[in-house]
Amino acid sequence: MFGKIVFFIAFRFICVQSDSVKPQLKIIGGDSVRNRSDFPYQVSLRLKGSHFCGGAIIDHSFIITAAHCCFNDQEKPWTLKYLNVVAGDLNIRNHLTNTSTRGVKKVFWHSDYHSKEIENDIAIWEVSSPFVWTKHIQPIAIANESVKSNTLCNVSGWGVTQYERNTIENTLQFIEIPVNSKSSCRKIYPEVDYLHVLCAGSPGKDSCQGDSGGPLVCKGHLTGIVSYGINCGIFPGIYTDVYHYRSWIRSKVRMSLGSKLNTNLTLIISILIFSIVLNL
Repeated sequence: MFGKIVFFIAFRFICVQSDSVKPQLKIIGGDSVRNRSDFPYQVSLRLKGSHFCGGAIIDHSFIITAAHCCFNDQEKPWTLKYLNVVAGDLNIRNHLTNTSTRGVKKVFWHSDYHSKEIENDIAIWEVSSPFVWTKHIQPIAIANESVKSNTLCNVSGWGVTQYERNTIENTLQFIEIPVNSKSSCRKIYPEVDYLHVLCAGSPGKDSCQGDSGGPLVCKGHLTGIVSYGINCGIFPGIYTDVYHYRSWIRSKVRMSLGSKLNTNLTLIISILIFSIVLNL
C-alpha cells in the first residue's frame, strides 16, 4: 500500500506479526506519556492481537482512524473478526486493569477514498459494545474550526521512533509539532489537495509508521488523522483534515445509531405482539 507523489511516500501503519502487512513507521523526537489520562482518547488498533494503527475515540461506540488502516497490502478490507480496538492502555505489551478491549462491529471508510492518490483517508469503526468512560478512557471532540498555520498540536502513538526502524514502541509516545503553511507544504507535496489535508511537523519531530490513523490534537480538539509522509522526521507529515470531514463523520454516526434504534424498535414491537397473542 504505497503511493507516489513526487517522492516515495509511505502510509504510517505497521503490523509486527502479520505476514500480509508490509512494515511501515512512530513518533519521532517525542517523549513517553507518563499519565494515560492525558491522552484518554487514544486507542490501539489490533490485527490478530498485534498493533498496526492508531485511532481516537469520538463516542461511546465509535472511533476514528485512517481509511488505509482498513485494508491489507492487496487493498482488500480486513476481516472484522480479526480486528480489535484497545483503549486505556499505556503499554501495548501489558494489559492492565484499566485496559478495555472491544471487537469491531462495522467499518465505514470514505466512499471516495483512493489509495493511490491518498485522498479522503478517513474511516469510522463501530465497536462491538460501548466503551465505559473512566479517567483513562474518554472521547475527544472533533475540530469545530479550521486550524491556523503555526498552531502547536500534539500527535501521539506507538509507532517507530527512528526512521527506517521497524520496531514499534511499547509505551505511548507524544510530540508537540506545528501546523505548516500550505505554501511551504506545496514545495514538498505539490500535487496534494490541501482542501482535505493538513501538513504538520518540523525537523526531528514527526509521526511515523505505526502511528497511522492516530490523532493530531490542536487546542483540545481532534484536528488531524495521521495519514502518510516522506522520510519521517525530515519532511513534515500529511494529516487528514478532520474539520473538512465533520459533516461526513456526524452523518455516519447518526446513520449507524439510527439503524440500531430501528432494530431495537422492531424487537420491542415483536415482543409486544407476541405478548398480545399469548394473552388472546
